[in-house]
Amino acid sequence: MATKLEKLRNFFTKDIPDFLKKPANTTETGAEVSKASLELAVALGLLGTPFAPVGVAVAGLSFVGLTAKAIKFYQEKTGEASLEECVSIAARVAYVESFERILNTIEDKNLLAKVGTIHAGEAVAERFIDINEEEARKAITCFRETKLAQEFNRQLSYILKVAGLSPTEAETFTQRVAWNTQRYMNQALAEAGDTVKNLAGLFRDGWRKELEKYQSLDEYLEKQIATKPREKVFAEQFTFKNIYVPLQAQPLDTNGQKDNEKQPVDLETWAKDLLQESDKQDKVLFIQGGPGRGKSVFCRMFADLVRRNLYPIWTPILIRLRDIRTFEKNFENTISQAVDRDFAKNDDGWLTDQNIRYLFLLDGFDELLMEKRTSDGLEEFLKQVGGFQESCQRNPEKGHRVLITGRTLALQSIERNMPANLERVEILPMDEGIQEQWFEKWSAQVGKDKTLVFQQFLQNQNCPDRVRELAEEQKFKF
Repeated sequence: MATKLEKLRNFFTKDIPDFLKKPANTTETGAEVSKASLELAVALGLLGTPFAPVGVAVAGLSFVGLTAKAIKFYQEKTGEASLEECVSIAARVAYVESFERILNTIEDKNLLAKVGTIHAGEAVAERFIDINEEEARKAITCFRETKLAQEFNRQLSYILKVAGLSPTEAETFTQRVAWNTQRYMNQALAEAGDTVKNLAGLFRDGWRKELEKYQSLDEYLEKQIATKPREKVFAEQFTFKNIYVPLQAQPLDTNGQKDNEKQPVDLETWAKDLLQESDKQDKVLFIQGGPGRGKSVFCRMFADLVRRNLYPIWTPILIRLRDIRTFEKNFENTISQAVDRDFAKNDDGWLTDQNIRYLFLLDGFDELLMEKRTSDGLEEFLKQVGGFQESCQRNPEKGHRVLITGRTLALQSIERNMPANLERVEILPMDEGIQEQWFEKWSAQVGKDKTLVFQQFLQNQNCPDRVRELAEEQKFKF
């Protein structure tokens, strides 16, 4: 009599390929599967093995909606599917679906071309993972921390690096796929519960709430984050994306003074690197600068960058602090009121969902609408932010990060009492190189003639020094 592991291996290598060859099983609405997804499926043992792959036609094939069908098919083939068998099937197929969905969000053509060349034949020898019921339940709770996820990640990361991705690119892509798998795996398990006895009642109405939460998040990211770079600059016809250039920033020490041991950094790179540094998860990303340096524009651009390149490892939430009318004594309560979306309002435990990590971008600490706008109010709020970040580092169910921006001048009276866990930088004026980048982008929007006139005006000896100084600020150029 075949063991459970043997039944699963036979199902993945023989039955699933036959199943996929039937058009009725693979015609769910969704993007047609890519060759790269099929290669990953082979690497994970879904379509034969890397050494003996089974040919499956790409035309009409989609992994969207396929996971639940595969579980039901296994039930039909074997008579009864255990929880651990269902999870083993769901995890593999959902991982490939997650890969396909992440692949469809990539805008970097060079990266996309490299991923498109992955080949299952390059995969390391697969260790077919056998899981028990306890491990299956752990996967339902947090897939990315299971040995199933570790094995799938090992395979994917390796073939991505062989395809030419850097270690950082491969790791980021792999983690995005792993974080994204939970959503589609649990959805399939819930759907299959209608016909598979050992799944019946597993989620009950819980998955419906989960589905609504993810839909609310999708809507927020699409309508509130993805649109920010595309908004018009004041009354102009061009957008922030058309005219934005990366900023430079100077690292500061804990006293807010220039750290002479560190060189200026690219602000986006600094923020991305700090997000990923495991030993600095207790640090608040603290960005200060003078008026017009580009703090608010950076927030909107970086929030969308995170959405495009790091979601769902990080989920960006952008909040203008001046829009908050009520500040609670507890930062978590304040942030819950400020977000005011279904995924936060309808879930009291939204900040302890270990499958979603938020990056809160708080813009404008100098504009806080606190009582009398006193420095005491600002000091107390920053202490709350620092305390929240430390609690996120201690509690594995949280893991969120905070990025906050504001004017340097607002800190003068509270500098000595600032939280100790701030990783601080100050945005620098635009140097000649960055100004040149800006002029190139501006010229593309308004024409070379207007650009030349503006440049000549700034170079004229009669141009006031203050105007030249303002030309180094992003806001002046907007």
